[in-house]
Amino acid sequence: MTGSLFSDINDFITKNPVRMHFPSHKGIGDSSFVSKAYDITELGFSDNLLHPTSSIMDAQKWLSELFSSQATLVSLNGSSAAIAAAAMACVGEGDTVLLGDNSHIACYYAIIHAGATPARFLVSDHVRGACLCEVQKAIEENPGATAAIITCPTYLGCSTDLLEIIELLRKSSVISIVDEAHGGHFHFYDGLPASAMDSGADISINSGYKTLNGPTQSAFLHLGHNSPVGEGEALKWLRTVHTTSPSYPLLLDLLQSMEAMGQVHRTMEECHSHFLEVADFVSSHSMVMLNSQAAALRSGTSYDFFKMPVDFTDLGFYGPKAAKFLEADHSIYAESIGLDYILFAAGLNSRPRDYNMLMNGLGDLASQRGMENDRAVVGFRYAPTLPKSAMGMKKAMKSKYRLLDIEECEGEISSDFLSIYPPGCPIVIPGDVIDIETVNFFITHKENRTGFSNNLVKVVI
Repeated sequence: MTGSLFSDINDFITKNPVRMHFPSHKGIGDSSFVSKAYDITELGFSDNLLHPTSSIMDAQKWLSELFSSQATLVSLNGSSAAIAAAAMACVGEGDTVLLGDNSHIACYYAIIHAGATPARFLVSDHVRGACLCEVQKAIEENPGATAAIITCPTYLGCSTDLLEIIELLRKSSVISIVDEAHGGHFHFYDGLPASAMDSGADISINSGYKTLNGPTQSAFLHLGHNSPVGEGEALKWLRTVHTTSPSYPLLLDLLQSMEAMGQVHRTMEECHSHFLEVADFVSSHSMVMLNSQAAALRSGTSYDFFKMPVDFTDLGFYGPKAAKFLEADHSIYAESIGLDYILFAAGLNSRPRDYNMLMNGLGDLASQRGMENDRAVVGFRYAPTLPKSAMGMKKAMKSKYRLLDIEECEGEISSDFLSIYPPGCPIVIPGDVIDIETVNFFITHKENRTGFSNNLVKVVI
């Protein structure tokens, strides 16, 4: 059963492709721990990730010093488990959690685990992310909210008003949980946005592999120096969503990758320089680098130069068709594809050759402006309004449902999450009433919509 998968991946590797997608390590640098010889269990001398008392406890103390946190816990169930643990440590039944509609689906799972209620607020610009005034409005509309989950940076690599937002939340007695899955590298280079820990967050979560060089499925849960949640409390809840058999090869690989982070300044400088070169190239060929443009247009917004979201609107290209062209003709594989943009994700192990091949591919694409285009619409990337909620998420998910075509769903209550992926930010959550705008949105976004069952929607009976 593994033969086909192994063969497909091996074929991909032999192409020597341009890996403009996660993980950050780009397939470069073999781990010392891939051998099954390191795949052991808790044997006393090897400590226990979920009940650390010796070597793993020391490693996590070292990580907290590295990230300048009060405490850092390792999650080998990814950022999703870390976010769930953070939420459960902060809120409980009936509590209200503020979160923008640019939040990843894992944040909603976390709220379900905690038994809390989401209070969503509209983020007007998903490239830029939530701004201070939008969070202020959400606090005013939801007095007594216990916590807020802020997504920063955004999936497309922007950070906006984070320090001010955290200060506002603290003054409002709202616990700040920052989903910083895509910003694990921020703390290690001054030319990047300030990290959540450096900005005073109560809790933040980093992926260990998206922009750091750890293995897929690794993550960090950080507690700030003024966090109301203690290390023991966070670990207690992390245990409830974590495998009871954590992988030692994954843990060793993660720790080994982090040992190099103190010496990455030169590499970061080179990555920044390459980004600026690509951004200039993109601008000169009638394309737009969305994150650097957002930073230039609004004070308080900064960008991540690992992320290169290129907009093709002025060229008139349809994102999926452009991506197929780059894959077929240039072996360039992107992180995600939108209607009119493609996100290319660089990393610490991206090579000059990768950036040069990316520019060659984009230049070739720009020269094809006149090629036949099958783009049917020029739509928005995200739904323009928030659907109304008719019942709680958990109740809707547990309710009996029937399956309908999306065109028949106006006025129905959804029993599941509906989103476009990537990035996986729900447009509809369980319990929402599906309105005509949402129906039209998902008709437009057929290629990358998720939550559908054989193209049908689960609606509450």
